Amino acid sequence: MKLILFELKKMIRTKGVPILLLLTVLFICGLFMRNVIQQDVLQTKKIEKFSKYRSNVISQYQTDREEILKGPNAEIEARLEIGGTLYDKLEKLITAIEDKKWKKELKAEIEVYQSALHYKELEGSFVLNDNDMQKTIKQNEELLKRSLPKEDLDYSIQTTVFMKKVISLLFNTAGIIIVLLVLATLITKEFEDHNMQLVYSLPIARNKLIGVKFFSLLIVGLVWLSTVFLVSYALPTLFGINVGKIFTYPLFTNEENFINSRVYIKQTIIYSISFIGFSIATILFLSFFIRNSIVNSLVILMLFCGGLLVTNSGFNSIWNPFSYQNIDFVVLNTPDYYPLGAVVLIGFMILLLLLTILSNRKRGI
Repeated sequence: MKLILFELKKMIRTKGVPILLLLTVLFICGLFMRNVIQQDVLQTKKIEKFSKYRSNVISQYQTDREEILKGPNAEIEARLEIGGTLYDKLEKLITAIEDKKWKKELKAEIEVYQSALHYKELEGSFVLNDNDMQKTIKQNEELLKRSLPKEDLDYSIQTTVFMKKVISLLFNTAGIIIVLLVLATLITKEFEDHNMQLVYSLPIARNKLIGVKFFSLLIVGLVWLSTVFLVSYALPTLFGINVGKIFTYPLFTNEENFINSRVYIKQTIIYSISFIGFSIATILFLSFFIRNSIVNSLVILMLFCGGLLVTNSGFNSIWNPFSYQNIDFVVLNTPDYYPLGAVVLIGFMILLLLLTILSNRKRGI
């Protein structure tokens, strides 16, 4: 324990870790402030969007009225009737948005899209495709069942949805690489400054030394993870808008089923801990093998970016540890990977630690 505490003190003194934590906090705070500022803008954009739909409908309605004057046409008459209904529903929806009555807004939006689907069956013009409208109807019905207002996934100040946004921005390839480059430098710098020669001269087994380095880095990684989760939870909880049982907020999966935000956050915590463990074991192996900060950083960058390219090229397998770089994507698009995916990451972590120990057992300074 004393050795781990000693390592942690050295890491803090390098200032890389404190700066990383500070920048993380500032990033999350800045993101939350942006979302707060955008709340009124979101309402305006929604009104503009549905006002545009209303204009398109009235334009079609007027064209149909001119056509019907030329002679009777049952199809156009039916479209005129449903077009008038759709126009009224859009008026009702816009009023609900202006009055900030979220339940009325959800119900009105359902009615609008149901009418729009019927309108399109009659060859009426409406900009949204059927799948998007059906998906929105399904989501709104689920939100009404759970007595929850709809949140904008990019600009929400509701606790669980804001946490999802932070997770999607930080727990991906770019965010992970930045953290790993900071941590890897802590190891390679000791080789470059020849401090490791002194460490190797001490009566400490190399196995124990590698274990101490790993757990020290892991603690730093977990502190970073904790900072992300705690700050992204605290800000919207204290200063955001939370209505109803927020941890039951439904999120769409790739199969267009729903996953509760509570389950989503639970899985992201487990995946993030497992992936950070795997990643630290990876950089520890590379750092003890390469022992040069610049070269090591380039290898880490190529390895994780290459892993992302391979995954996106179709090798998105449960057994591929790089498939878990984008945790938001994994939870929502490959729900069947859980919990075996976390076990796979831990397995690779243990394997890499063993390889690091074996490769350095007989290696010189």
